[in-house]
Amino acid sequence: MKLGRLLYGAVVCWALCWSSLAWGSNAAELKNADGTWKYTNALIDETSPYLLSHAHNPVDWHPWGPEAFELARKLDRPIFLSVGYSTCYWCHVMERLVFCNVEIAEAMNASFVNIKVDREERPDIDKYYMTATQLLSGRGGWPNSVFLSPDLKPLYAGTYFPPTDGHGSPSFPRVIAAVNKAWENDREQLVARAEQVAEGISQIQSGGDALKPGPFSREHTGQLIGLLKADFDNRFGGFGGAPKFPNEIELATLLAEHERSDDQEALDIVVKTLSEMARGGIHDHLAGGFHRYSTDAQWRVPHFEKMLYNQAQLASVYLRAYRLTEREELLKAAKGILAFVDKTMTGPNGEFYSAVDSETEEEEGKSYLWTEDEIRAALGKDAAAFLRSYGLAPMPHGEGKTLYVKRPMERDDLLRRLLQARNQRPQPLIDTKALTGWNGMMIGAYAEAYMVLNKKEYLRSAERAAAFIEERLRDEHGNLLRSYRAGKAKGNAFLDDYAFYASGLLKLHEATGNEEYLRRAQETADEMKRRFWDEEKGAFYFTESKGDLPLRVKSLYDGAIPSGNSEAAHALLSLSSALDDLSYRELAYETLRSTAEATRLYPRAFVWMLAAAARYLDEPLPAAVLLNNSEALAHLTIVSAPPEASAGSVFEVEARLKVESGWHVNANPASESYLIPTTIESADARFTLLSVEYPSGETKSFAFSESPIQVYDGEASFRLSVQAPSDAAGETQLTIRARYQACNDELCREPMLGEAFVSIRIVE
Repeated sequence: MKLGRLLYGAVVCWALCWSSLAWGSNAAELKNADGTWKYTNALIDETSPYLLSHAHNPVDWHPWGPEAFELARKLDRPIFLSVGYSTCYWCHVMERLVFCNVEIAEAMNASFVNIKVDREERPDIDKYYMTATQLLSGRGGWPNSVFLSPDLKPLYAGTYFPPTDGHGSPSFPRVIAAVNKAWENDREQLVARAEQVAEGISQIQSGGDALKPGPFSREHTGQLIGLLKADFDNRFGGFGGAPKFPNEIELATLLAEHERSDDQEALDIVVKTLSEMARGGIHDHLAGGFHRYSTDAQWRVPHFEKMLYNQAQLASVYLRAYRLTEREELLKAAKGILAFVDKTMTGPNGEFYSAVDSETEEEEGKSYLWTEDEIRAALGKDAAAFLRSYGLAPMPHGEGKTLYVKRPMERDDLLRRLLQARNQRPQPLIDTKALTGWNGMMIGAYAEAYMVLNKKEYLRSAERAAAFIEERLRDEHGNLLRSYRAGKAKGNAFLDDYAFYASGLLKLHEATGNEEYLRRAQETADEMKRRFWDEEKGAFYFTESKGDLPLRVKSLYDGAIPSGNSEAAHALLSLSSALDDLSYRELAYETLRSTAEATRLYPRAFVWMLAAAARYLDEPLPAAVLLNNSEALAHLTIVSAPPEASAGSVFEVEARLKVESGWHVNANPASESYLIPTTIESADARFTLLSVEYPSGETKSFAFSESPIQVYDGEASFRLSVQAPSDAAGETQLTIRARYQACNDELCREPMLGEAFVSIRIVE
């Protein structure tokens, strides 16, 4: 964009001025002789470990909020917004090399109001301004560094900026000088461009092109399965090349496809991937659990942070794969994840912690790495046996190496001894912040583990965490909150908190049969609809209101974590089945329908949404509810039938379907494969429906279809050929059903069933 070129040009112009300065401050220079801190800023009162790690920077940091905004307006200064999280490696690097530098801090304090945000506490801020960074720089990542006008519009953005020029990146001092100069000298142009960027963000984050309602079908989900198969790495498992992520929702979707259609290739892809991951360095062979992703295609050299959401999703996928295959390797990995979370990521009240850092003492993966000499020192004469089974993959830099499996080994005692030696080292930071949504994911994983393995300790872990959310993550009015740490709960919950917590409660209900969990899940789903549903365009907003952001954002695209809308669709389908209540299925249908066109065009961006669509298409309708639905949009009657019929004889019946004004139903056969045709069927196995003569229908055009389609509008009559039962006599009731989908010019409703019956005397 022109704005980017403008500011980069300003950066270059300032190069000579800044290049003469020496940047080399470190944390030791920030302390007094007695060990106390020289600097303390407003972050000291926060609970987030990420924010607290910046509380003694010489930068005058402020938490996000009205006080900082008012200060920016009062001083007529831009805002520098820095967004990151506690286990972000480059966030740590920028904190040490840039924000601990006194001279850089003085320049920041002189020209900007500086705000620091934990993206896990405020994912809405992260979503909004990450879009800005992608629009302005063409890429994204953390730390996210965004310069804002006092009214919060993005002026310039990037990710990590070093203290000095290097690797094609301008130094942070040059960037802040250029932004400040542009603010002072070219403000009108800068602000005008910010308005354009804000409009672009609005288009994207309010749904934009992703919200194009339309029909969805098995063709859409089949397209996704085909893409996953094409992208599969046959040699090492997973999808694509390096860096390689676990892609848990892709694996879960393939497992569901196998269970639906007995697709052996889909199952083979999952098993190959999970097996390779379990043997690779991405798997912590000593303590259990998995690192976030692998930097290489063979799963050997990980990025070492461990996220709760990875543990939850992988535990579920490994358990499901084990249930289908009974492979012990998969079971061992699943149990290792659960044991690791129980020991390392579970708090005193049963809450689950968010993450374990990737670095120790400022070195990536330091506590996890080994040399052969260290292994021999720890295992003595058993080291040779260990090294025959475990290989050492070199890191790109440094002497340490990661462990991976060359061949299976039965000596778990050697792993325990090596873990004991590793535990003597300095350990990485644990982010002890508990997030409602991520806890909901882990509750579901433990509940699933109990159902598969029947171990009470797994159920206890799930139930303790659910009790924790009810006791500690609700305010005085009973509203769900986002995060908890150090005795304090804070922040309104977001869509994904409600969706994942509802799903976790439904898993607990499935595991225990306890109706209290079902009641809570229903209340959570009802509250989710009330707070977040978009009555105008469909789908759920991510936030209850726009709050302190320029607009309400939406969570539509799946990433490492499913989007709030995708998970909401799954939760609603599960709730509909558990309660036999059509209304939740209809809401799931409207959610799926709202993004149907985008899922067709960009299936890899909507994996979990398409998995929900597959569930919707495959799961049986709650017929008892449908048949008694007072809001039926078409009504079936039997116009004519013989009063009596001989046993085993064939007779004719005429039925009529009357469609409510303003609606229509699809003709049979349907004009397009994705449309649901109107069908007539027998509801009683004693009568055999031999044939149905369907009328042609009326040709109409609609916005969602390029070609006209055949519909039944008003009334449609059907002639049925029916065979009477040969083993019955006396008064017998013939019941027929019409299965139909009612649509108007704007939307299609949930498929429904209509029923009609007539008494016929069967004579010998």
